[in-house]
Amino acid sequence: MQESTIILLTMVSSIILVSFIMGITPYITRKNLNFGVMLPERANLLPEVQSWKKSFRGWSMALGAIGVLPLFGGFLLNLDEASLVNYMVIVGAITLVAIAFAQVVLYFHFHNKAKALKAERFSAEEIKADARIMVSTNFRNEKVIISNKWLIIVGGLIIAVTALLPIIFYDQIPEHVPVNWNSTTATNFRSRSRQLFLLVPALQLGVLALFIFANYSFKATKQMLVPRNAKASTQQNRAYRYAMSKMIIATGIGTMLIISGLQMTMMLATYDLPSFMIWVPILFSGLIIISLIYISFKYGQGGERYNPPQAADNDHNIIDDDAHWKWGMIYYNPNDPAVFVEKRFGIGTTFNFARWQAWAMIFGILVFVIITMIIAFSMVDS
Repeated sequence: MQESTIILLTMVSSIILVSFIMGITPYITRKNLNFGVMLPERANLLPEVQSWKKSFRGWSMALGAIGVLPLFGGFLLNLDEASLVNYMVIVGAITLVAIAFAQVVLYFHFHNKAKALKAERFSAEEIKADARIMVSTNFRNEKVIISNKWLIIVGGLIIAVTALLPIIFYDQIPEHVPVNWNSTTATNFRSRSRQLFLLVPALQLGVLALFIFANYSFKATKQMLVPRNAKASTQQNRAYRYAMSKMIIATGIGTMLIISGLQMTMMLATYDLPSFMIWVPILFSGLIIISLIYISFKYGQGGERYNPPQAADNDHNIIDDDAHWKWGMIYYNPNDPAVFVEKRFGIGTTFNFARWQAWAMIFGILVFVIITMIIAFSMVDS
């Protein structure tokens, strides 16, 4: 299959999936949150709120459908294969950025409508009684994620094998090994050296640390409960976090295995990129997205869509943190010791930007990205 066809399929799939996931976001967010604004659950029955969600979904899908059209323009220009690939990569990247920007504009449009609705339709008493959230302080005493030790053990084994194989078979490795590829063939070679084969394990170590952090964040995130049935809400939240943890662990291990394939390709020193190195990452990415969509529909944000066995209610502390969310997206509360909190739009977690630990973690992620780029550029001949 030609490189341009592979790029086209990848870009079209990415644009459509991104648009689809964004389109369903209002339906998987907590029931008392609409476009980042806390409202009573009965607000979901209002025609205007239902119309907002349908409009957001429709516009999201339309953006995806329109966004794939420019990708086919390269075929009308009669470009050669290399130029066509460059065209698709550039146009695809620009399209994804444009769609993301349009989604943000759509979000703010309906966010402002939800704020106006809250001010006009609902009294402070109803918001206080129905739209509040609850926090369980002893939630983490029970198992909510898969232990990171399994990720460390399996990931450490993968990294060790990846690092040892070039040492064991060093004499059988050709004098020049590929270090940079396009989607089908090697484009740069470097002289064989033991230091060169340490770059991939170093990259895997960074990936391992990143996924350990991601898994831990789901354990550390402050738990939000539904006031009317806090015990059932606890079970929902625990099931959701455990499902997300399983996906994170599997994704981390799969990613490190794929990176190991890069080391094997370097050792074999073949000019043509093995087909599995082309299709496995694409299929793996698709599987991750499908898993995320499945979790979104089955569990929803915080597990609110999940139906656990009902249990007796317990007493919990009740808080209303609506004032601490900027635009329904950025959480800033100096009085909250939690570093991680649930997102208000979509599923997953975000930071409490009032905590220094949050900024330290963001800095750490940026350092990881920079180091990864340095490693990538070090594998290309100057």
